[in-house]
Amino acid sequence: MCCAPPAPQVTEGASARGRSVLLRLALGLGLAVAALSAGAVALTQWWVMGRVEGEFRRAVADEAAALEVFKGIQDLALAVSSRAGRGGEGGTGFFYLMQGEDGDCPLSGSNALELCPVGNLARWPADLPFAAGRHATVARATEPAMLLQVVALRFGQWLLVARDATPLDDLKSAAWQGAALVALGITLGAALVGWLAGRWLHARLAPFDQLVAQVRAGRLEHRMAVPGTRDEFDRLAAAVNEMLDRIVELLRVVRHVSEHAAHDLRTPMARLRLVLERAQRDCAEPATRAAIGDAMARLDRLLETFAALLEIANHESRGPEGFGPVDLEQVARDVAETMEGEAELACVTLRLDSRPARLHGQAALLRTMLANLVHNAIKHAPPGSEVALILAEPGGPLLRVRDRGPGIPPALREKVFDKFFVAEPGSPRAGTGLGLSLVRVIAGRHGLAIGLGDARPGLDVTLDPAGG
Repeated sequence: MCCAPPAPQVTEGASARGRSVLLRLALGLGLAVAALSAGAVALTQWWVMGRVEGEFRRAVADEAAALEVFKGIQDLALAVSSRAGRGGEGGTGFFYLMQGEDGDCPLSGSNALELCPVGNLARWPADLPFAAGRHATVARATEPAMLLQVVALRFGQWLLVARDATPLDDLKSAAWQGAALVALGITLGAALVGWLAGRWLHARLAPFDQLVAQVRAGRLEHRMAVPGTRDEFDRLAAAVNEMLDRIVELLRVVRHVSEHAAHDLRTPMARLRLVLERAQRDCAEPATRAAIGDAMARLDRLLETFAALLEIANHESRGPEGFGPVDLEQVARDVAETMEGEAELACVTLRLDSRPARLHGQAALLRTMLANLVHNAIKHAPPGSEVALILAEPGGPLLRVRDRGPGIPPALREKVFDKFFVAEPGSPRAGTGLGLSLVRVIAGRHGLAIGLGDARPGLDVTLDPAGG
């Protein structure tokens, strides 16, 4: 027995893969925008905070330069003390200290008692070297973080001018928090935009997916809707419609030629058979009569082939006209009764296991389809075995035909429905190679997918609604 490979269909897995592509597109777009936004925010943050810190350092340098103009140590100490009185927390924000490397007060006499220590810092920061230039310290328990300018004075003393860096650090912290919130907002916005773009693309591509499913099921009359937006999708839809129109026209021409060729040959071949019948009837020589009988049998196979070709062409060119609700259980009973005699002649048991089931279609076509499948099963089943016709099996397919014959090798299962393909050429069981082609056409018209399985031993043919 031969059976059909699964009818091509767009499976749920394929749709899920399609959705995953759109999901990856949305996620990729969101991540790309988020990365670019984060980079832009970080660069802007770095530039702005660099400018702010530069202004802080410049203010410290300017303050130190303003003190360097004093020539005498006494004048400088008075200026430092005066500025220190206005500095520190709650003042200008500047800190000052003037001392020697040994920590001694740079003044002497009565001024030392009045002015020392010179400045508003109690001591020289422990981690700050006596080296001219810009420095920075971290916050400690007794002093804040500071940006400093150390000046080497001409008279062997050191001048420290500093500014409290706490406001700068607070500003940096607030700025980075704001930048993080902005980056998060941009990331979420980009993800939302990517998701919406993915949904939009999915909505635009869904009609193409549906059309492909219809065409692969053999329903070539379906076409894409062209909304008129004149974008790439509109142009693609129009091109697909034109391609389908061309395919339908080419198929129509091929079917027309095949149908007319088969029809035109049937009449002369039928007449030839009548001539051979008369010749056999009038011939007395047994060998000649046998040769004429063999020629008539071969002619009958040709007539059967042409009849099958005409029926296939007729079904391929038709749509769902005349379709309606069909009682599949009654169809299965009719086929079982019709094929019972053939099964008895082949010494095969035909078992019907049916349950109520209905299908939108045409009862005569479904009987033809099932009869072909049961005929092939009986033809390939060994004597004494069973052929099962099962309808609406619980947890199983809608229809199943199973035999205990030799089955079909996996390498041939993609070819068994090709026209004129014979799995066992030269075998007495070999047919025209058109019966299963007709089964495929009828199944396609009814939206049924044909599956092929191994009955161990034998072949298991299943029919289920495509996509079900």
